[in-house]
Amino acid sequence: KAQISELETALSKVELAEKLGCTANDLQTHVVPCPVSKLGHIIGKSGSNIKKLEKENGCLIGIDKVKSEIHLQGNEVSIAKAVKEIEGIVLSIEEQYKIDRAVHSVLFAKRMSQFNIIQKNHPNVDFDFSKESLVIKLRGKQEYVDLAKESLSEMNVKMGLESITASGREVAVVVGKSGCTINRLIDTYDVSIEVKASKTKTAGDEDESTITISGYEHQVDGALQEIKNILFQNESIQTSILLSSMTRNKLLANSGELIKVLQKDINTACQPGMSTVRFEDVAKEDRDLPSLLTLTSARMHIDKAESILNERIDAYNSTVITMQIDS
Repeated sequence: KAQISELETALSKVELAEKLGCTANDLQTHVVPCPVSKLGHIIGKSGSNIKKLEKENGCLIGIDKVKSEIHLQGNEVSIAKAVKEIEGIVLSIEEQYKIDRAVHSVLFAKRMSQFNIIQKNHPNVDFDFSKESLVIKLRGKQEYVDLAKESLSEMNVKMGLESITASGREVAVVVGKSGCTINRLIDTYDVSIEVKASKTKTAGDEDESTITISGYEHQVDGALQEIKNILFQNESIQTSILLSSMTRNKLLANSGELIKVLQKDINTACQPGMSTVRFEDVAKEDRDLPSLLTLTSARMHIDKAESILNERIDAYNSTVITMQIDS
């Protein structure tokens, strides 16, 4: 029985050595004492950290929770590498670092690209933070944690945060169709843009939202200026022309057929849904008097829309024959 047991042990050793890519003679065992408080960090969630250590270092790792020990099997080189990483975890500290809201927004923006860069630059530090908190937990050796804090501190200094209040219509313009405008701004200026509806609204008030831009200061300034320009160019502008009652009646005949065509043609030439044409309300007794036709359009389109309106009105008027009959 003793010989069989020895043979099974030898075969098991050979199989393990083959699995780890070394010879049975090279196979070694090493024990690392570990504080109970650090065992969870070594193991990781569902054993993820142990699996990572085994895969990266080519060794087998076991945990003795009773003795608070870490058992390693592998060749001399693989064990040395694993021990170095384990000691780094055992000797690690955990600190909390508060970041500015602008930094927080940027770290979570664009599929967390900025956060991925920070992680890549500090591979020996574990970062733990969420969308709900401005506090980041940093875990690693003191010197590595200090370097990570320096990087975050530099971001704090360089970051900017700007907010503007916009109506529901203005927000729709900034966001654009299917988010095309806001996504272009985010990509162009490498910023985070967040739109939040106002929580304080009374009955009858127009919907309002806050547009918040965060990122590096010069990029925030660029995005803010373009947003202001977009809002300026899309601001509703009105212009009016005084028309005779005859022209009014012609445009409003047949349920406003001609004025609907006029509005459709203006929107087609400028931008769909951006322009409206309507007469002022007139009392019944004043319907024989001239009345105002008001054109409302975005600033960027008002000149073109007004030109089309005047051309069409002139064309309609040219078909009207005025006759004066002497009594």
